[in-house]
Amino acid sequence: MNIKNALKGLALSIISLAVGFAALAIPFKLYMAFSGGTLWAFFAFEIAAYTLLACGFICIRERQKAKKKKREQRFYERKQKIRQVKSDWIDIAA
Repeated sequence: MNIKNALKGLALSIISLAVGFAALAIPFKLYMAFSGGTLWAFFAFEIAAYTLLACGFICIRERQKAKKKKREQRFYERKQKIRQVKSDWIDIAA
């Protein structure tokens, strides 16, 4: 592993720790500031936001899998077509 990759990994680790800390600290700070009714509304909003975010990631991942499968199928069909053309040329030459 070279130094550039090590520094990149270290930077990503530090950033992910900071974002994780903020993701946990901000809701707890807000919980202390809100009253009972507002707290429940904020909690429901937070759960809905996390669910929406997770659904978005799942949709993106499924779309990428579908594109990959479609691309692999296209390459397979192209490979079969090339084999067929070569076979036809061999038959014509013989």
